[in-house]
Amino acid sequence: MNHFDTIAAIATPPGTGGIAVIRVSGKDAFAIVQRCFQKKLSEVESHRIVFGHIADDEGAKIDEVLVSVFRAPHSFTGENTAEISCHGGYAVTHMVLNRILQCGARLAEGGEFTKRAFLNGKMDLSQAEAVIDIINAESALSVYAGENQLFGCLKNKVEEIRGQVLDVISSILAVIDYPDEDISEMKQEDILHSLREAKEKTEQLTRTYQTGKILRQGAKIVIAGKPNVGKSSLLNAMLKENRAIVTDIPGTTRDILEETLDIGGLKVQILDTAGIRESGDRVEAIGIERAVEHIRSADLVLFLADRSRPLSAEDFRLMKEIKDKKAFLLLNKTDIEARMDAAELKSYLPDKPVYAISAKNFEGINELTDDIRKAILEGDIPKKDALYLTNQRHYEALSGCAVHLEAAISDLEKGIYPDIVTIELENAVQSLGEVTGMTVSEEVIGNIFAKFCVGK
Repeated sequence: MNHFDTIAAIATPPGTGGIAVIRVSGKDAFAIVQRCFQKKLSEVESHRIVFGHIADDEGAKIDEVLVSVFRAPHSFTGENTAEISCHGGYAVTHMVLNRILQCGARLAEGGEFTKRAFLNGKMDLSQAEAVIDIINAESALSVYAGENQLFGCLKNKVEEIRGQVLDVISSILAVIDYPDEDISEMKQEDILHSLREAKEKTEQLTRTYQTGKILRQGAKIVIAGKPNVGKSSLLNAMLKENRAIVTDIPGTTRDILEETLDIGGLKVQILDTAGIRESGDRVEAIGIERAVEHIRSADLVLFLADRSRPLSAEDFRLMKEIKDKKAFLLLNKTDIEARMDAAELKSYLPDKPVYAISAKNFEGINELTDDIRKAILEGDIPKKDALYLTNQRHYEALSGCAVHLEAAISDLEKGIYPDIVTIELENAVQSLGEVTGMTVSEEVIGNIFAKFCVGK
């Protein structure tokens, strides 16, 4: 896997900045850079930086640069790699890149550097996927989740389970294949104990997926209520800025207003929706329909009610909609005399926590945001060094492994011959290999790296 051609690409974001980095990787990386760089890279030790100039084909200086040298196999890709740091202007960066391409490199495809790192054994597939997760991370907790996966936490756990299952398969097959040899056979209770332990380890990983998915993608919170209960005021209070238009005219919010909020390192997508009511206005009706759709797909609904007004048909319609959803009941406008029967509201939704707030005066907002984080994570306080499944592909592969292990355990308990049981165990090993990339198809690999940007 080390005989690829040499590729190059800009590794830093497009635009203007102080510095840009052009990455060059492949067998001929140093020879290609040498053609337009006056210092002899052949004499430079690995992991050293050289100052010099990149020149055009007529010898004119394009830019002064720093060239970082990484000799195979001690580089990100496992190949000879040079990283050229130049000034970060759009024109000069592309002039340097084009000069490298002119000297013999090929423009890299999206994710090709990381793909080479995977194919050259520098990382497994789960670690490669962690690279894009870290790049796309929008909160501190999602960064830590990605870093733990990049450092090999998932890889090590999967290999541990895989080794345990392979030991059982080897023991069973050894006795079957060499019946005349004096090979000690694992007792059935030992086999069952080992498989149950492997299954529990697998299920421990799958149980982290719900939290891990939220850490990676963020949570979707929908503010819902009838018109003029203070939904837009609540959004502004949570954002600590006047983002939404606030008026006393019913139906002001007709479409979804979406913002992103960081709550204790957790990315939250918060949506202010149209007030739920019967409306003859076609545009407002569409907004209400969209609001209901978002309520049904939300991770948490903030049901806002105006405590200065009695409960109405619109309130009961919404209560019915969120009855089976994770939701908070927010009694807004504590600064005004209460006229709502809060007991009736609570009796209809007894399992939903109730908060008395004033979105206008910011009362109760800090307590609310603290509890939102706890509710979304279901009491699981993520630790920086903890392992969470954040990828649906990994979750499905490990869930499949658990199913095969359960089938193998059930077959053994029923007295089915161990050699038949090994079929389920080999399927379990296949599922585990899909996580690390040992048994994954070329198509899946291509789809994964297609999501990467050029230069990574």
